[in-house]
Amino acid sequence: MDSSTRYTTTHTDNNEICCQCHVLVRYCLFGFNVIAWFIGVLFISIGVWARVEKDQLDDLSTIKTDPAVLIIVAGCIVFLIAFFGCVGALRENICLLRTFYVSVVIVFLLQVCIGALALVFREEVRENVVVIMHRAIVSYRDDLDLQNAVDFVQEEVSIV
Repeated sequence: MDSSTRYTTTHTDNNEICCQCHVLVRYCLFGFNVIAWFIGVLFISIGVWARVEKDQLDDLSTIKTDPAVLIIVAGCIVFLIAFFGCVGALRENICLLRTFYVSVVIVFLLQVCIGALALVFREEVRENVVVIMHRAIVSYRDDLDLQNAVDFVQEEVSIV
């Protein structure tokens, strides 16, 4: 066996392993994004159901303090990002995969920035939380979801 045959055989084996790894990564990405996609749909469904159950579809004055709206928005964001990743991985569409990548990086950076800003502006955040809680307490008896959220915050979160 000469050196050119040995190189070709080894080179082919490396390509085969690389191809198998590529398929594994592709389907893992697809699988995790399908799970995230279903979670996004579940969040949207729960949020819409909660909003419809309260019969407040025409009342937009409580939209800032309504937990159902927050769940719907979070579900939509998760749904869209997972859709980009799922279809991008399945179809090997570079544009969708880049959109998925950029979206995940943006969400991660936003979380880091919000955490850092909350740490730096601790007192302002505390004052804003108090103002939001006072607004929520004003409409405490009107909204059962808001009532449960306020009760949870008062029981579980200690602000010292």
